[in-house]
Amino acid sequence: MKSIESLDEYKASKALLLSFVNSEEVVKVIGDNNADHIVTFLRSNVFVHEQHFARCFYLDVRGFDAYSNTCLERTNYGVKYCENRVLPNMSQAKATKVMINQDEDKFTQNRKKTCEAFHKNALQGRTKTSAHVLQTAESMLQQAMVASESYISYRFCDHKWWVLYSGPRNVQGRLLPVFQRVRIVSVDENHKMKCSCCEYERNGIPCRHICHVALKFGSDFESFTHHSVDIRFWTVYSLYAVVLDPSELNEDEIKIRNKLVTARWKSPQPPTAPSSMKSMDEGRFSVGSKSQDQFKSMTSEDLLLYFEALMKNKLSILNYNIEHVEKAVAVMEKHHGNAVGM
Repeated sequence: MKSIESLDEYKASKALLLSFVNSEEVVKVIGDNNADHIVTFLRSNVFVHEQHFARCFYLDVRGFDAYSNTCLERTNYGVKYCENRVLPNMSQAKATKVMINQDEDKFTQNRKKTCEAFHKNALQGRTKTSAHVLQTAESMLQQAMVASESYISYRFCDHKWWVLYSGPRNVQGRLLPVFQRVRIVSVDENHKMKCSCCEYERNGIPCRHICHVALKFGSDFESFTHHSVDIRFWTVYSLYAVVLDPSELNEDEIKIRNKLVTARWKSPQPPTAPSSMKSMDEGRFSVGSKSQDQFKSMTSEDLLLYFEALMKNKLSILNYNIEHVEKAVAVMEKHHGNAVGM
């Protein structure tokens, strides 16, 4: 549910899941009773915790990347696959020791990879951020800049744009719903950029939609500075707030550390827009270089009509017929009441 961004998408996803479990092809394999047991389990043990796992409930909450989502991954590996795994002839004490060793190895590997990712700086770089942010942040930002070429955009007013993914996408045969979303990127009176995807609010790195608008509509814009990246990714923050021992800092260094820590826990400052933006006459729309051919041939009027048609739809799913989705939602609400929080 990490890709669910609205209550409507959550409703549709939940309805499609229940519809699949109760479908004829599934019931033939697992039987009616097992299908009912699965639905009961979902309602009693999964859906009741939706506010903890469905992204639509915490879309703009700052978070952190998870290297591992469970402490048992290495334990399972120690039982099933690894060379030094638990064997049938081992005593309980020996088997327990083997499992503990596997967990310790996993922890050591994770710690090493995490330290390398967040404390190893690139030796050189040509961007404005490479000398000021950690390698992880630099990589994330450059990936967003490259991915921004797979989008189209239309400027529907002076400081607002519709942005849509236009690159190749294979959805045939996929069971999970693939949502088509129109993002809205805006520039406020303080020259700050915001996007409806809330990627920056969650991770602290300008999203690909913001990068697209900045690159395509900014005059002579090349890249963001480190001031458009969250402070937790700054090398100076990593040095003073994470690496160095506070008890070994002098008075001036303590002041720097306190200033950085205080600034980090304030409300995140959105990315700064390019100093000069093209006028609406200079740039009304843009098609990324990695867009599909059908978009490259569109005119400004074609894109306007295309976006307006998409904006009329409350929900757009590429791999499911909308009538099928609406029917599944109706069945779910009829049998289970309110689809949210049931």
